[in-house]
Amino acid sequence: MLAAASPLYGALLRVFPPVVTGSVIAMVGLSLLPITVKLIGGGEPGTKSFGSAANLTVAATTVVTVLLIYRFGRGLLKSIAILVGLVAGGAVGAAVGVADFSGVADASWFSFVVPFHFGLPTFNLSAVLAMTVAVLIVGVECTSSYFAVGEILGRGPTDKEVRRGILAEGVAAVLGGIVGSVPPTTFNGNIGLVRASNVKSRWVVAAAGVLMVVLSCLPKVAAVAAALPAPAVGAALMTLFGIIATVGIQTLGKADLHNDRNLIVVAISLGAGFVPTSYPEIFNAFPQGLQMVLQSGIVVTAVVAVALNLIFNGLQRHAPAE
Repeated sequence: MLAAASPLYGALLRVFPPVVTGSVIAMVGLSLLPITVKLIGGGEPGTKSFGSAANLTVAATTVVTVLLIYRFGRGLLKSIAILVGLVAGGAVGAAVGVADFSGVADASWFSFVVPFHFGLPTFNLSAVLAMTVAVLIVGVECTSSYFAVGEILGRGPTDKEVRRGILAEGVAAVLGGIVGSVPPTTFNGNIGLVRASNVKSRWVVAAAGVLMVVLSCLPKVAAVAAALPAPAVGAALMTLFGIIATVGIQTLGKADLHNDRNLIVVAISLGAGFVPTSYPEIFNAFPQGLQMVLQSGIVVTAVVAVALNLIFNGLQRHAPAE
């Protein structure tokens, strides 16, 4: 369904001038930051270990390591600052008892991913309709991610690139189901990683994809990744998501925010996006299908920003680079 709807997303460029794009990109980063707080604390608030000295020490070690590398590092070391920070946080986590790597020894060295491991797919009409709504929402979020990457690259995506991107998302979702995975989509953390590392080559991205396929057959590597302490992961993601929000703010700098119309578009769209981000249960009284749409702060911001911009500023041509 997502692949079939790809031409629709390409047409969205016309309603995404900088005042809309910047608001949506900023919300992409800001809406994800609360997740990092839970991870940094070590789990769900209210648990005994949440916010413990050990958890905060691991998170602080990760952040400080990244900061030191950005301040004094050069070249390749600076490009992998986030990875080095994760390793440092993992090491401290193991030392203070937050991380447990004992499961690595029990994991096998090699395991081939078998298609349809959990059985052949079955189809239920209500489930299909619910998933259709879900993937269309994901498409909006992915399109927002493309705009964020475009800002990092210094040019906006073309309608052709957006269509191809959404088509690839749809194909990947189908392949993910075949191998028993969740539908893989553009992971917003990678956007921050592109900016943090300044590695912008599509060949590097393709090589990383091949590497991930290989690593999926190595359970020991997966066990190491799963054993990384949550505070270290949260601290690393906080950096990446914060970078995305900053890219959004940078994009908003291209809009005339001294203009009251643009100001109100940004203010209301960001405020509306924070409603489900802060309290998603506020829409529990709505029909299930509508809840799926309204509980995404990114989608709410995108819809409100586009609508308000059309009301206040009319249809503007957002001309992407050739």
